[in-house]
Amino acid sequence: MGPNKFWVCLVRVLALNCAFSFAPKMSAQNPLPFPEPSISPSSSPSHVNPHTPAPTATSRAIDKPELHQALHDLTNPWTVMCVAAHPDDEDGTTLTILRRKHGIHTVSLFSTYGEGGQNAVGPELYEELGVIRARETIEASKIQGSEPYFLGLRDFGFSKSAEETFRVWGHEEALRRIVLKIRELRPDVIITNHDTSRGHGHHQATGRLILEAFDAAADPKRFPEQLQSLTVWQPSRLFVRRAAGGAGAPAPSTANTEKLIIVDPNERDPLRGTIYAEQALTALQHHASQGPWPKTIAERMRGQNSLPPIRYALVREAKGTGQLPDSAKMFLEGLSLRGAVSDWLAPPTIEGCALTEFIDEPDRVLNALIGWRRRQRRSTSVPAEYSHRLGLMIERGNRALGLTSGALLTLKSDSSLLVPGNPARFTVTLANTGERTVHIKKLSFHSWGSRASLDAADQLVADTETNSTLNRMTPTTAEPTVPPSHHLYDGKLFGERFDADADLEIDGAWFSLNAETRLDIASAVEIKDISPSLYVFTPAIISRPLVLKIKLSNTLARPFRGTVKLSAPKYLT
Repeated sequence: MGPNKFWVCLVRVLALNCAFSFAPKMSAQNPLPFPEPSISPSSSPSHVNPHTPAPTATSRAIDKPELHQALHDLTNPWTVMCVAAHPDDEDGTTLTILRRKHGIHTVSLFSTYGEGGQNAVGPELYEELGVIRARETIEASKIQGSEPYFLGLRDFGFSKSAEETFRVWGHEEALRRIVLKIRELRPDVIITNHDTSRGHGHHQATGRLILEAFDAAADPKRFPEQLQSLTVWQPSRLFVRRAAGGAGAPAPSTANTEKLIIVDPNERDPLRGTIYAEQALTALQHHASQGPWPKTIAERMRGQNSLPPIRYALVREAKGTGQLPDSAKMFLEGLSLRGAVSDWLAPPTIEGCALTEFIDEPDRVLNALIGWRRRQRRSTSVPAEYSHRLGLMIERGNRALGLTSGALLTLKSDSSLLVPGNPARFTVTLANTGERTVHIKKLSFHSWGSRASLDAADQLVADTETNSTLNRMTPTTAEPTVPPSHHLYDGKLFGERFDADADLEIDGAWFSLNAETRLDIASAVEIKDISPSLYVFTPAIISRPLVLKIKLSNTLARPFRGTVKLSAPKYLT
């Protein structure tokens, strides 16, 4: 090396002789409806310590909006999917109206995690920003009442065209992923803000993919490998949002023939006391990294008395499905279910009226739900093609029965992080906060690919609970899921899932409850920081001792002793 040349040495730290104590770690990620990574079964046995029912102070008043939503959900067996290129591109107002007003099952599908965007709240960019935006999306979706899913395509920043986007994404791979999600989630209607020629290249590409996938998902020749575990699915309708005018508006001749659905964002939610657009704005504000957003709905209206209507045009309609009436005001009008499935899905009523009319009479509502569930168990079987719809409504019925009966299932872990080769303790609690006896048919815990049956009391009388604790060994082969930015694309972003299930019976009606938690997996010891991580040598400092500051973190709940080694180029030794 010449005496007048500067050069850079990257220092790698492997381990150092030291002892250090426990440092607190980040908490587990929020659950997300996302394909689960493959799990290796643990060879460790479950250690179960059942407890008999004990008095508890868990009695709680029923949350009326929560109960109203659960009962309202029983009236609608349809699914609407909103497809968007990035988090915050979804139509939050329409999603909120579909779920809160109509009880429709809504899902959001995002092409990317938005990792190529800006960050208005911190220095994180790229994969680190993608993690932030995924978490923001989860919180926003809770307010909208929708379920978020991601295709995991890369957000590489601004793109000028769909062609440029497909050169990065790969057209067939992107199409394969969206077809897979349509076959998994089986939407009846798809809506999107994106057309095929306007705006960001990711938006254009997403718009094109939806048009192709609408029919490709129903074609057994497209991506047949998916059909080993799934079946084809044909959505009934596809709607694309139209601008009020200007760019993106259809040509006059087309506009005169398009069937439009008009959504009023100014409509008021009588239960929650706000307009639906205001609820959607609250959800949008959770996308803080993409802000700043208007602080109030008045600020968003910008001095106007109301927000403009949202207009959607019907661009695809499957053959053999009911046509959308010219006077339709909602995406699903004209679609119907017939025969046994229609009878099976008929919602419970009291004297011919919806259960939401009796929300102040929870005991009558519970009786109606019990009778409805009994009738369902006696019903004849329905075609397999409707199994997803039946599964959705069974799940919704379970939720309604859980709320009205007061049965509550929770799952907690003593650990915020899992370490391979080390045990973790879980506690499953089943409480009866209602007034009637609940019979326990089965209580189980699922982890690492295996399910353990838990010993529990046969029944829970009012204001009692039963607890089971389990110690589960984390497999030595379990791969770390932290830092999350390293796992944005591999299905491990939200950690490892653990869940508990309870099969219950009340007055002859069977129902199930589920509780889940997700935990991250980390090494026993982590190098959190090296300062400086980039060391610049000059002739003036080449002979000075090399000084590094190393920050280590002990994930274990006990002291750890080990070694740290410094690897350096030969010319420094």
